[in-house]
Amino acid sequence: MKPIFTLLSLLFSSFAVLANDMNAVALSFEKHFNDYIDSLNKYDIILEKADGFEVLDTRGRESATTARFRPPLYVKQYPYVLENADAGVAFLYPEINLDEKGLKEGFYVENEIRSNEKNIDFDVRQSISILSGKEAEQYSNADTAVVYELDMFYNDVPYLGVYRHCVGIYLRKYAHPAMLLKVMLSDSAYTEKDKYVRMMLDLLRYGNEQNPEMEKFEHKVSAVVDLDFPSKKKKFCGFIMDDIDDETLDAYVQFKKLRDSYRAKMVEKTDTLSTTEERD
Repeated sequence: MKPIFTLLSLLFSSFAVLANDMNAVALSFEKHFNDYIDSLNKYDIILEKADGFEVLDTRGRESATTARFRPPLYVKQYPYVLENADAGVAFLYPEINLDEKGLKEGFYVENEIRSNEKNIDFDVRQSISILSGKEAEQYSNADTAVVYELDMFYNDVPYLGVYRHCVGIYLRKYAHPAMLLKVMLSDSAYTEKDKYVRMMLDLLRYGNEQNPEMEKFEHKVSAVVDLDFPSKKKKFCGFIMDDIDDETLDAYVQFKKLRDSYRAKMVEKTDTLSTTEERD
């Protein structure tokens, strides 16, 4: 009997180690999301975590790769996924660009809708609601808000295997980073979509303090028309692709990382030269 007890003891120990590892991963992703909240706060954006929602580890889950639902060019990455599995709802928060590119991102909206329709010439005006002024202020105190819906399938599999419906929310506030949010809904939760859209918006709010650095960027992009649909620049729409193989997607991701790294180094080099010139 002793070998059996020894085996059982080893099994229980292994389960305990696995449970500890899973808890450590969960805490790690929770910390990443808290760091994300802190980074937004520096740019006058207040974000709260929804009660009853957990921060997901979506690494390695094919059905959680949002880039697969549309062309691999000009897509928004969503590293922060919060889910309330019981309610059938998930909130997706994007990476943000803290430069002039991060101010106006309306082309993502057009890109997503045209890809969803599999029609690069699709006039997205019939699929979006654009709010401004007092109406937009109800959407997280934004200057402008765009709301639209998408289907979220890849090879007939919904997002995370559950979420067939998506409400996209694009928020724009002067001298603040733009936010492109996603509310993912199961079939049952879709009947209460307005409730969950309002919930996500109530958790995020722009302040009215204009960041001097972002305001400088505003002047650089003042000539860029953000929501003048249909876009005259078809390159923003990427290419309509029914499928994206892993090799193509991985190559694009690696290219984007190298490109962004190079650009960051060039900006750092320019800032260093400017500082040196000022001292001289």
